[in-house]
Amino acid sequence: RLRGVSILCVASGLLLFAIGGALIGWPTELLFGLSSRVTLSAGLNYFFCSINLLLVVSFVWWARALSEQRLPPVSFWIYTVSAVALAALQGSKVILFFFTLTMILVYHVMRRRVSPARLAVLVVVFVPVLSLYTIYIRDHVVLGERRSIESTAGWLSFLWLLVTREFASNFVQLQALTLVVDRVPDVLEFQYGRTLLAMLTIAVPSSWYPEKYLTAPGVFTLAIDPDRWIREGTTLPPGLIGEMYMNFGTIGVVLGLLCFGAGFGLIRRAVKRRGSDPATVVLYAISVAMLAHYIRGELVSPTVLLLIFAIPTILLLVISLAERRQTLADERTLGGAIGETTS
Repeated sequence: RLRGVSILCVASGLLLFAIGGALIGWPTELLFGLSSRVTLSAGLNYFFCSINLLLVVSFVWWARALSEQRLPPVSFWIYTVSAVALAALQGSKVILFFFTLTMILVYHVMRRRVSPARLAVLVVVFVPVLSLYTIYIRDHVVLGERRSIESTAGWLSFLWLLVTREFASNFVQLQALTLVVDRVPDVLEFQYGRTLLAMLTIAVPSSWYPEKYLTAPGVFTLAIDPDRWIREGTTLPPGLIGEMYMNFGTIGVVLGLLCFGAGFGLIRRAVKRRGSDPATVVLYAISVAMLAHYIRGELVSPTVLLLIFAIPTILLLVISLAERRQTLADERTLGGAIGETTS
């Protein structure tokens, strides 16, 4: 059953992604549109997000193998590299970062502790790779040359500029938080939970419900820089703390972070109690890996992305656990029957 459902996930993900690519123009329009992926996938998110089902199968395969105290076969690595390559066609470095960190955390909990030194080496390697991926889809795919970073001093200087820009762009929410505190409620009134209501309508396509609730980045950008969407096709996320302040001010930040921390504390305690349960470990790893996206983004979009990965992953792992228990029960029954026959 697990193999059958996994094959169904892979086939469904590939089919829906292919339909989405065909609707916008495959492959030219898809590749050239990666530099503005929000505009590219507008109204077609269900099709493009489906490719993440391939990564879900990698999560399940990885966790099941580690729970049996073994490493997966070569076929797993071939499949996973292919799945990551296809997922990269979404143009989202967040998903690539999230997937890599989740895999490392599952290994850390279920197999062997990852030392700080090894983690530092992974960061040193992974950050430039992620930055090169961003440069590739923004410059080389669209323009055929590198323009976003100019460096004539060689590769070392280029990599240094690349990494520093990556860190600066991912910590821009510190500046955004300053803008939030400065502009709320003078320019933008307190939202009193309206940005959180976007969780209820975000699954509805905009073509069906144009007046649906905006997420915090949409509300914030329209208030302070309404032309940003037209110029760059992006919004400015206020960060998790910024969204809490946008809604309820300082008290919202304090209470919101307390609730957020309490939720992660529950998951952490569950891992300590049931550290060998693959579903619990994967839920923990997915939640921790999504923390960076919460901090730099907002609340609604990371939660939706977390659910996209968590729900099918846990369902597949539950099927896997049920099959394993059934197998053990059959083996015990067979062993008892053999013992009675021998007697």
